[in-house]
Amino acid sequence: MSDALFPLIDDRQQRLLAGEAVVVSVRQGKRADPLAAWARERGLLIYIGRATRGGWPQSDWHNPFIGADAIRYAVYLWYRRVS
Repeated sequence: MSDALFPLIDDRQQRLLAGEAVVVSVRQGKRADPLAAWARERGLLIYIGRATRGGWPQSDWHNPFIGADAIRYAVYLWYRRVS
């Protein structure tokens, strides 16, 4: 598919084509971000989250402090240890 024939989604699309990193939502259904599908078709999408029921594998860059284990003090101690 030619990019010239594809309608502009928003300014993030132009920034992505210029080599910048942009944020997109990989949700599916009516809350889907059209830029995510467009970028994925062109090999420009890199997922950086946790594993999902939608089939995305856990990324090396996922946030390990989400959910029941997100204790603020534990996050603080981890940050102090690695910084």
